[in-house]
Amino acid sequence: MMEQALQTITLSCEWSEERQCFWLSSSSPATSWAPLVFAWHEETFYGTLIDSVIVNGREVVQLSPWQALTFFASRPSISFVAIEWKDEFTAQLETWARQIWDDLRERRFRPDFAAWKERRSTPWSEAQHTRWLGLDADPHPFITTWRSLAIADWLSRDPELRDIWQEIIKAYPAILARNDQWISGEDDWLEQIGWLGERPLFTVGLRLVEPPEDGDSWTLETVLIALDDSVVVPADEIPRTWRPYEQSIARAIHRIETIVPWLGGNGELRNELSDDEAWLFLSEESLKLTEAGVRLLLPDWWHNIRQAQLSIKAKLSPSVHAESLFGLERLSDFDWRVATNGIELTEEEFAAIVEQKRRLIRLRGQWIAL
Repeated sequence: MMEQALQTITLSCEWSEERQCFWLSSSSPATSWAPLVFAWHEETFYGTLIDSVIVNGREVVQLSPWQALTFFASRPSISFVAIEWKDEFTAQLETWARQIWDDLRERRFRPDFAAWKERRSTPWSEAQHTRWLGLDADPHPFITTWRSLAIADWLSRDPELRDIWQEIIKAYPAILARNDQWISGEDDWLEQIGWLGERPLFTVGLRLVEPPEDGDSWTLETVLIALDDSVVVPADEIPRTWRPYEQSIARAIHRIETIVPWLGGNGELRNELSDDEAWLFLSEESLKLTEAGVRLLLPDWWHNIRQAQLSIKAKLSPSVHAESLFGLERLSDFDWRVATNGIELTEEEFAAIVEQKRRLIRLRGQWIAL
């Protein structure tokens, strides 16, 4: 014979889009039923940390997306209290919560590739801006919304999980890449951000090598870089343990071709660049590739000369008298010097470089950019 509950509590729940939370209420004040209803609920510390607010003249219990999920999905049977749902929406929340909870427990969910592609300035480095889908189609749009907010809420409440999320962002920069530069499909994207658990132990990058002599071609190598930077090898010398990922390498090369079309052709990347092409690669294309999460190995001196500024110095010629300084016609009476990155050029040397119409040049053993 079943034991009859001593008390029946009828609850209603509504979703507040404005505050992004749930409001749980009954016909009586929350203080009369909340301690019993939440006595088992760990996320509210067994009912001691619930928030009661007044909404439209009635007292309600405010639940965050994660608190509501755990409440509806894991509600136990209590012998002395029977909980009933007042309306169809509240009853539906219990069904949806159990579906979401099962998806989370069995890891049957994934980041929303379409939402990532459509985003504009929303940073995915913050978990609350990430949208999550179930592996099966959600029967109602609110399930997707609830799942996404609950996961973000969960991550924000748990410092350990929050650290894990930041490690994911650091390890898989593709999740922060500009969406307009990603032309591969969803499976490739999920692999690159590490969601499928099959991400290669390396990433495909580019290494630019300066020519041995000024005026020679620059070398652009497609390389495979171990995730811990312990190994860097040319892409055509794939280590045996990395060979199962040849399709991933091909997709990465295709993606680089899409970002910088003039670098590729027929599934291969160019391996030689002229001075002008090297300048274009360093000054413009390297920024696009880096933003897309592509690893670049550039010459050590590039960071210094990129920030270098031209400066002009003038010294009065010894034969010129002070009274003759004034007037534009006297400019030729100065000895002019141009300096950049610690190198000083005479007017004649600078004019000769300008005549060559080159942006990168090696002078006195150092590279300078003009």
